[in-house]
Amino acid sequence: MKKKLIAFLLPMFLIAALVMQLMPAGKPITADANTRIANNGFNDIHNSYAWCAEMFTQTDGDYLWVGTNRDLGAGIVTVSGVRRGLTDDELIDYVVETCESMGIPIPSEDNAGKVYRIKMGETYARWELMFETTAFSGYRKMLIFNEELYVFAGLRSVHEDAQYSAIFRFDKGFSAGDEPDIVLWEELVGSSTEYFRAGCELDGYMYVGTQDAKIYRTDGTGLTSLTPMEGPKSTGWELIDLRALATAEGIWDAVYTTPIPPNTQPASGTVWDLIGFNDYLYAFVNAPNGFRLFKLEPDADVGNFGISQIVGAHSSARFAGGMGIQQHAAASPFLSTQYGKDYVYVTTFAPGPEFLGSLLMGDIVRAFRVLFAPATIYRFDEHDNWEVVVGDEQGRFIAREKPGYGGAPVPSVENKNQRAGFFPGTTDLNPSANQYIWWMAEYNGRMYASTWNLGKYRDSIAAAVTPDALAQIAATEPAVAEMIDAFIKDTSSPLGFNLFVTDDGESFEPVTVNGFGDHNNYGGRVILPTEHGLFLTTANPYTGCQVWRVEDVEPGLRVDLRNSIKVTKNKAHKFFVRLDGMTAKSDDFEVSINGTGVSATIDFWGYAEPPHYSSVITIVDDATVFGGKKYVEVPNRTYVYEVTVTGKIVSDRTQTITIKVGDLTFQRELDVEVVPESLTWLWVLLGFSGGVAVGVGAFIAVLLIRRKVPFLKKT
Repeated sequence: MKKKLIAFLLPMFLIAALVMQLMPAGKPITADANTRIANNGFNDIHNSYAWCAEMFTQTDGDYLWVGTNRDLGAGIVTVSGVRRGLTDDELIDYVVETCESMGIPIPSEDNAGKVYRIKMGETYARWELMFETTAFSGYRKMLIFNEELYVFAGLRSVHEDAQYSAIFRFDKGFSAGDEPDIVLWEELVGSSTEYFRAGCELDGYMYVGTQDAKIYRTDGTGLTSLTPMEGPKSTGWELIDLRALATAEGIWDAVYTTPIPPNTQPASGTVWDLIGFNDYLYAFVNAPNGFRLFKLEPDADVGNFGISQIVGAHSSARFAGGMGIQQHAAASPFLSTQYGKDYVYVTTFAPGPEFLGSLLMGDIVRAFRVLFAPATIYRFDEHDNWEVVVGDEQGRFIAREKPGYGGAPVPSVENKNQRAGFFPGTTDLNPSANQYIWWMAEYNGRMYASTWNLGKYRDSIAAAVTPDALAQIAATEPAVAEMIDAFIKDTSSPLGFNLFVTDDGESFEPVTVNGFGDHNNYGGRVILPTEHGLFLTTANPYTGCQVWRVEDVEPGLRVDLRNSIKVTKNKAHKFFVRLDGMTAKSDDFEVSINGTGVSATIDFWGYAEPPHYSSVITIVDDATVFGGKKYVEVPNRTYVYEVTVTGKIVSDRTQTITIKVGDLTFQRELDVEVVPESLTWLWVLLGFSGGVAVGVGAFIAVLLIRRKVPFLKKT
């Protein structure tokens, strides 16, 4: 057992090192919304994150494709063990004991990420495993380009064939067991575990960002299947050297050449994310003292791209790194086109994996000093005018212009109603556990935002920081001690990722604040709008990732009733009423029918247990909570009532049925026919007799036809 684990763990720290590179790295939706369609890592808890997703139209229909990563939590644990300088045997024991104590699966031996798909529009469709290889432990990104699916192999595995990073191409006819083309690859050297990360489409080109500040582009022509570790690497691609372009203009930051303490190595200059907007290419680059943003003007000649810096250290940039919040080491962009004009929404990332690594190393002070900052949402328009959409206007995490531009706080949108990290409290100190806003997407006139939430680790931090330890920290670093104390005391949000929604692009309301009822779902990883619904994938290194379909359904009465009913006198006709989207059963219910001929009664039948999660969320004042306010999320259930209609008088007329449950009312005109009891047996007898007569008649007809039609005769 130990030999197998050593074979896994010794290279595993390289994989987790990438994860930790950040330092050099409306209205509640209720009722039968939020249906879980994949659970427990596709029945494999080692699938930690559903890391990427796309809707791919293939030759036989539309499929939801999802790529996973493998044992990511164990990788972070392994890194902390390596940094402790443990021997092989000590490392094995440390990883096993730590994973078991945290409830994280001990690493699997295959260490191979998976790619799955499920067909849309089929009631009994099942997930299919489409691709896996021992070379990669995770797939970070998917992108549809020229009607084909491109998958970015995100993390190399621990196996001997894991020597490169690659982009795979899946064609429309791809089936399980086929091999995708590798259309771009790069050898990984030293401790590198990943190379291709960002991707977008702009003006007929696909752009791909790398870990060393390069950008590739292709129009798709000339792409061919390549063989890793031999032959060409990038046939059909053009190379844009972001570092060279920025250096030539004097805007390449010193942060990428000189380490910032406590780091011992300079930042990698990873192209974290890309977006095409208003005919420009925006490149978001991570940095230990706040993300950078470069604006590139494409040209037919990749060497002639124009470039400027919007966020960064150069004097020409209006905003400092991280928009003045240095802990925001990275940022991602999302396009919005539905709020009167086009915007790019920008979400921020504190170095979450590095934060967790510091906790495992016992360096809680460093974690809260330089790695902790609740997430912010900005937006900018075609003129690069920036606004705060979700963020603080008080306390430590205020975005500002550079002093040379006046030093004023970045203005907020008019209807802004959320602080950074969606913190509901009112104090200057903001200890929100939402350290990423991981994804945003528009769907049906609304915009959704999901988070990564580290509240699951609050109890562990509280256990490690005793009152005496906190007093010692306060003696030398009072601001850090204050934040640690606030974080420990803050219970303003339940555990699990948050999902928020906006109708106007400015004010947000919660959909869930507890990971759809599962506190192990600490991240909402991808939000994917499609014509088949809105899908959300989760990050869950404990019990495995999940995939959800999110639908906007209002609470109300659902009545299983046609426009007409026929009932026998003195007999009962029954149907069900569902009460969806409610947090408690109502005992206030009644049914009535205006007119004579029938009577109706209604009774509580029981609880439905559909495969979905919904809730109602409120904010309450609570003096025991840091900040004074907190979210309270109460799960909904579906309550079922049974309505019985009994025939009283023979009749046939249109009547109005009214059903009331609590404050909700259902009303419909109904054609009600009551037939006599005696006629019921008559109709049965007539039906039987008619059937016999038809059968006998058909038999006689066949005999007669056989005499006229030879091929019907018996031979």
